[in-house]
Amino acid sequence: MLTLAVLGGAHIAFGASLYSVVITGSGLGAGSTRLLGGLAFSLGLVLIVIGGAELFTGNNLIAMAWASGQVSLGAVARNWALVYLGNLLGAVATAVMFWP
Repeated sequence: MLTLAVLGGAHIAFGASLYSVVITGSGLGAGSTRLLGGLAFSLGLVLIVIGGAELFTGNNLIAMAWASGQVSLGAVARNWALVYLGNLLGAVATAVMFWP
């Protein structure tokens, strides 16, 4: 799970970096620029879905399993901590790789 979380953070960071590249210096106007930027950012989300990576925002739904008594509070906390840490590590590692 930690490995998939690191990949999730890296994919989102890659999408955010692509967003920055696409919107920088665009002379297409505000609407078109944001539309293209949104399409570029969605590449990170597509990579997460195709690769099966873990993203903290998606794992928040585990609270529903806890509320229905299917998992313990400790399991929810462990999952959230691992995925959050993994997303952070993946995003920071990607940012470091893009640093000039």
